[in-house]
Amino acid sequence: MEPVLVGPTANRSVLGTLVDFAKAIPLYLMPGAWDDTVLPFLEAHLAQTPCRAGRRFEDVIFPDRNARALLLARWGAG
Repeated sequence: MEPVLVGPTANRSVLGTLVDFAKAIPLYLMPGAWDDTVLPFLEAHLAQTPCRAGRRFEDVIFPDRNARALLLARWGAG
């Protein structure tokens, strides 16, 4: 396990999206009726969920389609 650092955010809408994802998980997984083998499928399903960080409708992204390019643009290939 790696240490985790928690700090302030520049965009609270991103936190809202994470909260929305967390609240959606029980809709797909029954409590106690899942194990670690199911989580990759849930992750893939949530990756297809549209997300909007910002005020403009054009800011909608789909993590499975846009996350890699956005992360590379922000932090580079290293």
